Amino acid sequence: MSTDTLRRMLRPLRAVFTPLAALFLLAAAWSARGIVEDTLRQAQWPFFIAATLLWAVSHLIAPALAWVVLGAGGVHLSYRKALAIHASRLPARYLPGGIWHTVSRVADYSAAGATRAQLTVLVAIENALPVALAAALGGGGLLLFGRGGAAAGAALALGLVLLAGIPFVLRHRLLSSGAPPTWATYARAAAVMLGFWITAALAFCGYWNAFPLPADAPSLPVVAAAYLLSWAAGFAMVLAPQGLGVFEVSIAALLRDGAGTPFVDTVVLAAGFRAAVLGADLLAYALYLTVRALRRRDAQDG
Repeated sequence: MSTDTLRRMLRPLRAVFTPLAALFLLAAAWSARGIVEDTLRQAQWPFFIAATLLWAVSHLIAPALAWVVLGAGGVHLSYRKALAIHASRLPARYLPGGIWHTVSRVADYSAAGATRAQLTVLVAIENALPVALAAALGGGGLLLFGRGGAAAGAALALGLVLLAGIPFVLRHRLLSSGAPPTWATYARAAAVMLGFWITAALAFCGYWNAFPLPADAPSLPVVAAAYLLSWAAGFAMVLAPQGLGVFEVSIAALLRDGAGTPFVDTVVLAAGFRAAVLGADLLAYALYLTVRALRRRDAQDG
């Protein structure tokens, strides 16, 4: 399939995605109102707000991955444009299937001049690098603090193997028909993802700290490591949209030893983090719409 054919196929999707995804985002907010109400009623507001704002900050980091990878391939994509594409397509995360945020952004990147080969490499990196880094950081962090056992060791080993192997896979001709990403590009992409995961883990720790915990609760570094490993486990379960259920059960299992909190309560507590994520997504999307409206008004005035 040629790049021009791909662009013709993706062009109609760009017009459909925004209104449809916005409806699903509102529907997700409405359907989650019970969880949101319960979470807000029990949480200490300063910590919960901090967690929400930190997750919103992660939306400033995530688009840098496309900016680095596509820019290195010769696509004229500024960070500001990548950020606008990322923010404008946030509602697509809530469409059924879990792939539409990626699909909608691919359509936008294609319209910006990215070729099929460049988009293939980007999608491969966006899917492989986060889970590899999360598994390595999560597994290594748990082992460092004497937690996780064999599962943490296996996650660390798998994460390191993936991190080392991704650049070689990207050089396969089926993935990269043009020039493959350089080691420097891969290192910059890994640095972006490291910044993202540090921010995301801090957001979860802030959320976790918003609730009364027993005296023998795990330390925040352990919570951060368990969060990363649990996210990787949820991502690996492709049949679970956004890791729903898998993430919560995994983190409850990793933190239950010495946590002093019943397993089911930990699952429910972890599930409430989705309220903070939803709030951050709504905030980021609202800011995008506001900035876009102000720029259009300034353009008309000018």
